[in-house]
Amino acid sequence: MLLRVCTFCRQPLEQTSKDPRYLERVTHGICGQCAERYLAGSGESMQAFLDCIKSPVLLVDDDGRPLLANHAAHDVLTPNMLSNLGSYGGEVFGCIHADNPERCGQTVHCKSCTIRNAVEHTRDTGQATINIPALAELASVTGSDKICFHISTEKVGDYILLRIDDIDRAA
Repeated sequence: MLLRVCTFCRQPLEQTSKDPRYLERVTHGICGQCAERYLAGSGESMQAFLDCIKSPVLLVDDDGRPLLANHAAHDVLTPNMLSNLGSYGGEVFGCIHADNPERCGQTVHCKSCTIRNAVEHTRDTGQATINIPALAELASVTGSDKICFHISTEKVGDYILLRIDDIDRAA
């Protein structure tokens, strides 16, 4: 189990266990106070806010469209993915089903998309998801590749932070 702490003030984001194994593994999010301070009149741009987070993070709107990516995300996403920011998530990640006539979010495959479901769950409930595995079939030069992402989601204001905790390209 991971201890979740605020990236900015380092305070725990929920009640923690006293088990020392629990405290060895830390993941980051943002507490309500820091979110309010950074998002409401801090004078900092949203990009600067995201770049303070060391893990790859995408800022996703309530319609499931990744709008911004921090510097760490630029290190793990391809230039083609980054050029699609503002499009639906499947189009940004390169999902093989995103080009179907129904478009991203409307195909039968979208109902079982872990990434989409995690973003929607956090959007609808305000509850974060932590380090969940998400198998995606992405378009590639050779046809498609199955990639296993581990992702976390967190609601910040009207947006969702989608953090990429790990990528296994040999899934």
